[in-house]
Amino acid sequence: MIVHIGNEVSIKSSDVIGIFDMENTSTGSITKDFLSHADGNFKVINVSYSMPKSFILCQNSNGDRLLYITNVSVNTLKNRFNTYAV
Repeated sequence: MIVHIGNEVSIKSSDVIGIFDMENTSTGSITKDFLSHADGNFKVINVSYSMPKSFILCQNSNGDRLLYITNVSVNTLKNRFNTYAV
């Protein structure tokens, strides 16, 4: 299924590896290291024009690794995935 993640961007639920809260996870050194690594090794797509609330780690069927940064909260994304994803 397709799930809307903000600013007219939607992704396939089957591509999602994880959804992470930006505020809670970005303070940890492991997450900071991961986000620094992702900046050079993943396709980073910022779908937020305001303060980001979460990031979504994906890998599509071509093997491309994608990191979406969005201003949609983790709880809202969770509800959307539970409602629309199969």
